[in-house]
Amino acid sequence: MAIYSRVDQQMFEAILERSSDNIVITDGRGYILSASTNFYRIYGIPFQEVIGKRVDELEKIDILKPSVTLEVIRQRREIQVMQTTTAGLHVMAVGFPVFDDDGNIARVVSFSRDMTDFNLLQQEFEALQKSRVQPPEDTPDDNVPQLVYRSHVLGEVVRLIRRISGSDLSVLFLGESGVGKTELARFAHDQSRRKDGPFIDLNCAAIPESIFESEIFGYEAGAFSGTDRKGKEGVLEAAYGGPLFLDEVGELPASLQTKLLKVLQDGEYRKLGSTKNL
Repeated sequence: MAIYSRVDQQMFEAILERSSDNIVITDGRGYILSASTNFYRIYGIPFQEVIGKRVDELEKIDILKPSVTLEVIRQRREIQVMQTTTAGLHVMAVGFPVFDDDGNIARVVSFSRDMTDFNLLQQEFEALQKSRVQPPEDTPDDNVPQLVYRSHVLGEVVRLIRRISGSDLSVLFLGESGVGKTELARFAHDQSRRKDGPFIDLNCAAIPESIFESEIFGYEAGAFSGTDRKGKEGVLEAAYGGPLFLDEVGELPASLQTKLLKVLQDGEYRKLGSTKNL
């Protein structure tokens, strides 16, 4: 039998409290054992009120509908479903089974994420694309001297960057090495309201994992041994007032990507050794 210490319990509670995803853990029959504190934000009911209830009860009153946990129990495998909550939110839920030594389902763990804003943005983008008159092929944009291209597709990318430049949206550039992602990021900077601020280009693959958090978030004086006695400014702080371009972010370990994603979602972070959000 596994023995869990108080530290393990505190760690488990911290994961439930701070996860950007909603986490629900049930036993093999679907009775809820634990849930994240943000259950209320997504499903409209305090998490304390669902502890001990079966998920089929919540499905009948349209709180968890459809229940990803029930599908995991029925099919005995990882399941993904889309849910619409009573508040009209669109939620992606993923659940997977945890088996005991006899092959029975002992626990079901599910993660759910509010996809409403993403879906609305996607719909707006698709509507924008349909409403635009397509320009002739191979027509460069003469008003972009810093970019040299003849591709119609790149022309659409440039026009899209101009449209979003007045917002504070986080932008993801995808493409193989050498296609010009950095130059497009610089163009987005030049078009934005933050054009007078610094443009920080950080190659994530070039920073050792052991010091990545201190480089990104910075640290307070005395945060840990061997540090600068005055503390250190992180890259996020240095980029204040301008954009931060995280190059090769896909090369980071998943744990570090999760921490960066939380910064993007919440718009705040803490220096190492600090209790104050920035």
